[in-house]
Amino acid sequence: MKRLIFLSITLLVSMLAQAQIYQWKDKDGRVVISDRPPIDAKAEQKRGSGVSSSSSSPAPEQKSLSEQEMEFRKRRKEAQEKEEKEQKTQAQAQQKQKYCAGLKNRLQTYQSGERIALRDDKGERYFLEDNQRAQEIQEMQQQMEQSCQ
Repeated sequence: MKRLIFLSITLLVSMLAQAQIYQWKDKDGRVVISDRPPIDAKAEQKRGSGVSSSSSSPAPEQKSLSEQEMEFRKRRKEAQEKEEKEQKTQAQAQQKQKYCAGLKNRLQTYQSGERIALRDDKGERYFLEDNQRAQEIQEMQQQMEQSCQ
């Protein structure tokens, strides 16, 4: 039911958009608007709600449907490429932000003074000594300066 109503409204609107409307002044000076051209007077032709041109001047050239379709596809493709580029840029920015937040957290942990235990290749636990901690802090600060500015 809704589809039928929508279809009929769409059909009616398209028919109205294609209708030609003429406007002229009659012999008494009154403005007459009609869907039929006058017999003996020059009339200004209108289409739908917008004024095209008077009947004495030629209408501007319109692009064919295939040209309009090609331009539409080109604009749509450009819009998709732009959107993909923006999404990629946003994803990279989020990844960089996440990386920098991780570095900052690790740096705060190393600077806190707590004992830090790590595992070696054999899986045994060992604690970082002060000189190793200072070296790690310096490396993380350099990474942050390079990546997170």
